[in-house]
Amino acid sequence: MDTNIYEGAVRSALKEFSLKQAIALSLICCHRVGSYYDRFSRAETWGNPGKLRNARTAVYNWLKGVNTDYKRQSASLEVEIPDSDDFGSVEATLAQVAAIAHYYMVEQLESKEIQLTKLVLDRCLEIADVRIQELLDKDSRMEPSIAAIESHNIYQKEMRLHVELLKGIKGSLDPVEFVDKVLAVKKDKQEQFDFRLDEEN
Repeated sequence: MDTNIYEGAVRSALKEFSLKQAIALSLICCHRVGSYYDRFSRAETWGNPGKLRNARTAVYNWLKGVNTDYKRQSASLEVEIPDSDDFGSVEATLAQVAAIAHYYMVEQLESKEIQLTKLVLDRCLEIADVRIQELLDKDSRMEPSIAAIESHNIYQKEMRLHVELLKGIKGSLDPVEFVDKVLAVKKDKQEQFDFRLDEEN
């Protein structure tokens, strides 16, 4: 998939989204990347993965109509974003990106800004980018080009999944029901939606 076609598809879809649909997609994305933070936190004994899980729970409850103290969630998350320069590892970079995605998701509840979902999607692509660079760096001393990254199977599958999820939410009568369906697929490791962002594709 050409990146310009992908960008156009995302922008077009989000223009027609309700806030609830947009936040549902942000939540799904954050569920996908949360494991990067968990692994980093265990390895470095830094951070609090529970706060990221609490943020996802709070957003899910908001989708179901439960009042959420999103301002407290936002402030709580900000201090849990690691500075990758302090650790100098790929794992720290991935954890930083995952935490930022969660921060955008919670900020969306306060700002009511639908386009923040695009920033969350961008963080998923950034994780794909980091993983591809790590894989390609093992085979070459030269930094991979943008074209090499964007044409890589991992990046291509990530863009296709985003488009698939956008279409799924748009066609769903109930965003909460769609979230439940997708996360159940993730839990059961079925193949309708490929959640293997943290595995080699």
